[in-house]
Amino acid sequence: MREWEKVEATIAELLGTEQAPGVRGRVIRGFSFGRLLAKTYSAILDYEAFSIENIDEWQRRFSEQYALGGEYYLRERVALQEKELYKRPVQQRMQLLTFMEKRRQNVLQNFVVLASAILGGLVGSLITLALKK
Repeated sequence: MREWEKVEATIAELLGTEQAPGVRGRVIRGFSFGRLLAKTYSAILDYEAFSIENIDEWQRRFSEQYALGGEYYLRERVALQEKELYKRPVQQRMQLLTFMEKRRQNVLQNFVVLASAILGGLVGSLITLALKK
């Protein structure tokens, strides 16, 4: 289950940059957030591919075992174990990443609006000064 551990490690790293205090933390967050977000999405997709591959392998072995006449008293217990083996909160992690990405986009949009307002005011005042002379 090293794939899930990678997912948890990248999420912890991402949340660590979110909680970094001060100006230095904001600078680090600004430069590394996109890279960490992509790394976390990649880790989640790797885990999903790994789990799908292993579930298919598990089901193939399971059906082969009981096709050859394996002990049927364990069949239900093994089937239940298979269902629980790869159950992880993948959907919740994806929702967290989506929320963080939307928040980042909103901050970026607000910054662009603020910069354009300041620039527009500056250009307008310069034009006004130029026309008065």
